[in-house]
Amino acid sequence: FHLIKSMSKGDRRNFKLFARLQDGDKNYVQLFDAIDKQEVYDEKKLLKQFEGERFTKQFSVAKNYLYNYILRTLDIFHTDPHEELSSVIHKIEILIGKNLFDQAQKLIRKAKHMATRQERFGEMLELLQHERTVLRSMQKTKQHFVFIQGIQEEEMKMLRYVANLLDYVHLYDRINQLVDLATFSRGEEDDAAARAILEDPLVSSADGALTVRAKLLRLDIMTSCNRFVYDFEHCLAISEASVKLYEEYPDLLKEVNLSYISTISNLGIYYYRNGKIREAEHALDRLVELKTYSDKESVRAVEKYY
Repeated sequence: FHLIKSMSKGDRRNFKLFARLQDGDKNYVQLFDAIDKQEVYDEKKLLKQFEGERFTKQFSVAKNYLYNYILRTLDIFHTDPHEELSSVIHKIEILIGKNLFDQAQKLIRKAKHMATRQERFGEMLELLQHERTVLRSMQKTKQHFVFIQGIQEEEMKMLRYVANLLDYVHLYDRINQLVDLATFSRGEEDDAAARAILEDPLVSSADGALTVRAKLLRLDIMTSCNRFVYDFEHCLAISEASVKLYEEYPDLLKEVNLSYISTISNLGIYYYRNGKIREAEHALDRLVELKTYSDKESVRAVEKYY
């Protein structure tokens, strides 16, 4: 019920279109329509409405089928910034499974280039494992072990990047927890805790962030801490730096566009807080003009605008 109610008009149209292309029993479409018409989910009414239909004898099975069918259509029709790289990795796995190692190797090079530009460390580790499999299968040259050593070095670098990013994630968790708890009770020790996070070496110096993702998260942590202690002047300077950093990496921006939208919104708020009304209005214009890649991003932009 909640999944159906979350669907847009386009989602519903795509569901019906995909269903029309399929053979076999279409009872799940009738069940979809019946659930969609309900304001509050009422299973007893559904069972009464479809009394005599075979699928009501195993209603949980029918609901589970419909649920997964909806997810399948959403997966097919929804665009996702992650989709292209994931698709290439899947093709690599197919080629390796068919022992077409030369072709797989070419795609691995393409995928590694994409993963590097987008800082997709998990996918890069997966690609390096595929590359190792291909090299072990081919072993055409005496340089085989040199290539394997290169893979090992890349893997260790990716692990350092992941560990570094997690360090910032944990600091981000700390300031968010502080903000949540201070909603109910706030004291001087809370301000001191926020300032202590700002003094952490990973936050106080930009040198600690090894990747763009880590640099962006560091700036988010700094913004949250300064907002917590009502230092909106510093919030403005940091938000301007964040927006600039996002826009320097367009390939990565597609991956983190939701965060970028929130940062633009916050930038407008901090302009306003610092008496820069014209700049705040410009930030509002940017929310209208920016490119989105999903329904969720479009909704976020409209929400933040209003």
